[in-house]
Formats: sequence, C-alpha cells, structure tokens
Amino acid sequence: LARVAESTLATLALPRLVLLWYPPELDDVVDGYGTEAGRTGAHFELGVPLDLHALVPPAHKATVLAVLPASVPPAVAERLGRAATLCLPLLYNGQLLGVILARCDRELGAADLELAGALASQAAAALANASLFETARRHEVELRKLSQMRVQLQEEGQRQLSRELHDGVGQVLTAVKMDLGVLERDSQLDAATLRGRLREVREQITELVAAVRTMPQLL
Repeated sequence: LARVAESTLATLALPRLVLLWYPPELDDVVDGYGTEAGRTGAHFELGVPLDLHALVPPAHKATVLAVLPASVPPAVAERLGRAATLCLPLLYNGQLLGVILARCDRELGAADLELAGALASQAAAALANASLFETARRHEVELRKLSQMRVQLQEEGQRQLSRELHDGVGQVLTAVKMDLGVLERDSQLDAATLRGRLREVREQITELVAAVRTMPQLL
C-alpha cells in the first residue's frame, strides 16, 4: 500500500492521496491508507461502511472530480479537502480492488490522466498479487494446522490401541495362562470341576475374540 500510494503521489506530483481497497481476508470491508508529499503514510479507520463502486466514474477511467461524491466518508474528505480530486479505479481482470483519491491543486491534462491510468493498472496488479499472496499464506497456515491435527489424531489412535492391547488383550491372555497353569498343576480335580474351570477359560477366550474383532474399527 505504501509503495503504491507514494509512487502515484510522486509520479503525478500530487500533494496528498487516499487509497481505499478491499483486503482479501475481510470480504467487503474497506481499508483506508492515507499519505501526503514528504510524510509517511498510515492506515486509518473509515468509521462507516463504504461501497467503492459508488465512488467509481461510469467510464472506470482516471477522472478528475470537481466535487467528492456524497458517499465519501468524512474521514476521507478531511484528508483531501475541498479541492478537485483525481479518482483512479483499481481494476484487475474486471474486478474492482480499490480506488485512489488524490487531491489536485493543479490542472491535469490528457497526458497526465493517461499516465495516471497506467499507474492505476500497475497498482491494481500489485494489489491483486498481494491479495493472492495473503490468500496463499492463510491457506498454508490452515494446511499446517490440519497436518498437526492429523498427527495428533494418529498419535492418540496409537495410544488408544496400545491401551486396548495392554489392558484388554494382554490381561485376558495373562488370566487364561494362569488358569491353565493351575489346571495343569492340580491333578486332584474331578471331571465336573475341571469342566467348569475350562468353561471359564473358554468364556475368557470368547471375550478376548470379541475384543480383538473391534480393533479394526479402532484402527
């Protein structure tokens, strides 16, 4: 914004200038930047909603306005004063990206207006590139966040699977191993008791099979 404003001001030998544009991340909100010869420019608040299309001449070309349109916010009018104003629509591929309003203390001829139109075309291309860069930067940040979320989800899934294996499968297998060890060492068990103990072991294995079948869903 500073480079566009200052180069336009210096090339056309104008005293002060206001650049109004649509920042890419703010949808239809208009941002304001003002500067004047020999001073550093700065952003400023418009204070009211603004439709830039209402400021653009019907021909969409560099035009000198004898009177500022009524839709110009007071914050802009105060910076430009009551003198004639050069209006430069910033169009890129048919899209209005912004408007430059510059105070004219001298008469601008056809050559000046042609030069102003060329500057507006370059300024519009610069703003379009800046908007694309900002959009790409925001998408890169979003992709980085999504990548971090994916890694976190993978790690949490692995931890959950590890808990299932340790607390579920591991403990059941340990219990089955201990029960079978007891049955192997106890030679005094009658048939009925042995069948009951084996039934318990079988039920544990059945529960284990059911738990293992849920693991693909967990994965």
